[in-house]
Amino acid sequence: MEESKKNFIDILDMEEQIFNTMMEFIYTGKEVDLHGVADTVLAAADNYGLEHLKVTCESALCKDLSVENSAHTLPG
Repeated sequence: MEESKKNFIDILDMEEQIFNTMMEFIYTGKEVDLHGVADTVLAAADNYGLEHLKVTCESALCKDLSVENSAHTLPG
């Protein structure tokens, strides 16, 4: 595979902060700071099949759900 020749993988579908949050969760298994990024981390977790991280993101989104942010938070 190309990655084994280059010795790295380009991940172009997410921002560095989101990738770092996802990796922190994978390698530590601990709660991660999702303030302001739970929706984006949720999408990444769904994309990579990280079910426990998805549940964690959904819980964080529910805790912060309000009338003011519901239109942005809930899927259209």
